[in-house]
Amino acid sequence: MIEIRHKCKIQKGKLILDDKESFQNYVMNKKEGNYTITIESVRLFRTKEASKYFHIVCRLIGQEWGHGLQYTKEKLKEMFAYDLIEDEETGKITKLLKHTEDMTMYELYQLTQDAIEWAYDKWDLVIPEAEHIKTKME
Repeated sequence: MIEIRHKCKIQKGKLILDDKESFQNYVMNKKEGNYTITIESVRLFRTKEASKYFHIVCRLIGQEWGHGLQYTKEKLKEMFAYDLIEDEETGKITKLLKHTEDMTMYELYQLTQDAIEWAYDKWDLVIPEAEHIKTKME
């Protein structure tokens, strides 16, 4: 059960609270006892713009490939966006596809770049950078 969350940074081995006063007030009002403090990293999830650009890339590749958006997205994820999970008992390796909605900004960027490079290598397809594309996908 999480009672409180405080944003912080770790710099040079030190914990720096974003709102030190609020944290101290919270601690001062707690009963004496044993507690656990958990530190978890903040994931930077993809932006709407990055998702739109990935869909544009998939559409352009799909047109060249002769497939629709959904098929193209799934095939690109099969090629570039997966984790390999090894069963400890059998040693069997399973490919687990990542869902784009669960990807960080970096993971989606990497998937998009891998897809662009693959399309260029396969068909000499040049896909413009995101800032050079005007879209009505709003």
